[in-house]
Parts: sequence; structure tokens; C-alpha cells
Amino acid sequence: MFKKWFKKNESTTEHEYQELELHNLGLGDLFDFDLTTWEVVSSAESDYDGHIESELEVKGGVDNRTLVVIPDGGDWNYQWLQEKTLIELGLNNVQNDLKSEEEPEENLTIEGTDYVGYESGGGIFKGNNEEKPFLYWSYENDNDQVLNIIQWGDNEFSATIGVRVAEFQFSNILPGSGR
Repeated sequence: MFKKWFKKNESTTEHEYQELELHNLGLGDLFDFDLTTWEVVSSAESDYDGHIESELEVKGGVDNRTLVVIPDGGDWNYQWLQEKTLIELGLNNVQNDLKSEEEPEENLTIEGTDYVGYESGGGIFKGNNEEKPFLYWSYENDNDQVLNIIQWGDNEFSATIGVRVAEFQFSNILPGSGR
């Protein structure tokens, strides 16, 4: 009789614990960055000829940002970005060049910060149950700041501006209610 009470029930299944990492965040997951708690509110992918980057839209308080997760061999690189219009960044001349089907300048200055172009090309954005082709021009500087100019169509443009970040800058990664 005692055997029956203390015998381990083999029909119960134990939940397997999987530690969340920054590169595999999903909807609803939470993390801390720069003294703010952020929640993943949507996710998408950009496909650059088979090189897939994840884009996580996150919300912290009243701010929205995009955390770009870039695979690099067995490692991961990250960009912490804010979406802006070209006009907000004072890049009216770039928007005019792109509308005229001219390449933007190789060196750009925004509010006294110099950026140098390092990459351009095209890709396909996959999110919100749609696929949209785009062209991009990427800029950087010596302080790990980045600027991306995106052209979605003949007259539709956007930009993201931010900084490269390291995984150790993020903490308290917690699963959201969707897991």
C-alpha cells in the first residue's frame, strides 16, 4: 500500500524548460533594455537573397522600436532602430534623388553626425500576411550608429536610425502569455 502512495506517477509529463534568448523572441515576450521593459508586439522578416533577418517591433512605455536580429554564422548581431521619415531626418534631398531614380549620396550628415554608405540592394519584406519588395541603402559610422533608407515603391520611402547593440545589454528576458 505504501508503494502505491509513494510510487512516481509515470503518466505525468514534465515540461521541458527552454531558456529564452534574444534571437528567438516571440510575440508577447518581454525584456529589459536601457532601463525600460519592452514587449514584442509583432514580428516580420526581411529576405535579402536568402539571407533572412528578423525584425521585432517592440513597445516600451510610449516608445516603439525595432530590434533587428541578424544571423552571422553561429553568432547573432543586433540593431536597435527607430523608424523615421526622410523629412524628419532632414534628408529631403535624398528623397528627391530617389524619386528621380538617382542613387543617394555616399556620405550623409544628420544633426552633425556623419554616416558613410556601406551596402545597398533589394529584398522582400514578409510580415502582416503580405510580401513587399523594397530597395535599401545602409549607412554607418565609427560609433556603431546605423541609418537605413528604404524605398517601397516609386514614391514611398522610410528610414530607420539607431545603433548596433550587443546581447549582454539586454536582461530579464521573460516568456509572454503566448507561449
